[in-house]
Amino acid sequence: MDNQLRSEVEGAFIRSRIKYLKDGEKPSAFFFRQESRRSSKKIIQSVRNDSGDIVTSDNDISYVFHNFYSNLFSREHHVNHNLQNDFIQCLKQIVDPIIDREDLDRPITLEEVIAALVSASNNKSPEINDIPYEFYRKFFNVIDNDLTNVYNKIFPVGALSVSQRTALISLIPQKGDLENPKNWRPVSLFNTDYKLLTSLAG
Repeated sequence: MDNQLRSEVEGAFIRSRIKYLKDGEKPSAFFFRQESRRSSKKIIQSVRNDSGDIVTSDNDISYVFHNFYSNLFSREHHVNHNLQNDFIQCLKQIVDPIIDREDLDRPITLEEVIAALVSASNNKSPEINDIPYEFYRKFFNVIDNDLTNVYNKIFPVGALSVSQRTALISLIPQKGDLENPKNWRPVSLFNTDYKLLTSLAG
């Protein structure tokens, strides 16, 4: 098997979410069929616009979803501030605010970054830059101090890098009429370094 075919097989094998192969079994069209089925379910071939018309071009489909989610997330939400304050007053204080503040203000340690990386799951959804947790584990001895220093510079500055504050939104099909945009659930995919940072901040 040449390198290109091996690479294609490995890619299809990983994306099909099949965890193992029987000993001695050769890669076959089965894996490519599995990947093809998964990919076809995620392709949006048509969608219904506000007028009830079915559109099929990429530009029209993008326009429909852009309008749908822009309207959904830009709606004004009327908050009852009295109820909000009553709820906050009922919350019990379980952490000494002084101790908690001191703990939050201290620098992130290398050991904490290692612990966050070890606890992260493998085979997660692909990131924008295609650098998964496995890469960070494999080469952590090379990037360990630099990564920790980057994290410790973020909080004093109060700003993330462009890649850390950028997300790729993927639409996941749900049950029901897939020509209705409300039956596609948006999922934001962030880069691994950002996800590690959120686990440290949590």
